[in-house]
Amino acid sequence: MLKKYGLCDLVSNARLALGAFQNSLSEKMPYDLILLDIMMPDMDGHACLAAMREIERECGVPPGKEVKVAMVSALRDTKNVCKAFFQGQAVCYIPKPVMLETIDELISSL
Repeated sequence: MLKKYGLCDLVSNARLALGAFQNSLSEKMPYDLILLDIMMPDMDGHACLAAMREIERECGVPPGKEVKVAMVSALRDTKNVCKAFFQGQAVCYIPKPVMLETIDELISSL
């Protein structure tokens, strides 16, 4: 679904996502966009995003240059949406099921 946009990494849980994210910064090839689910088996997406933001601070990523993150979830409640935007600084909240047109619009807007 995303290959047409360029190189993509796919991981199956938050711990692998954090490892891939750390590697991208260490290799000076940060991600342009991360699509992050809230409901994952080992850590929820909010905690994962908070850990990513901490890694960015530790790596000296300047404010305003953080990776853009779109939260993806079947959860549509106000609490999760607000937490994604205000605590995690997500740029977008995409409800499931994800439509390709939504991804097209998101990438076009970046």
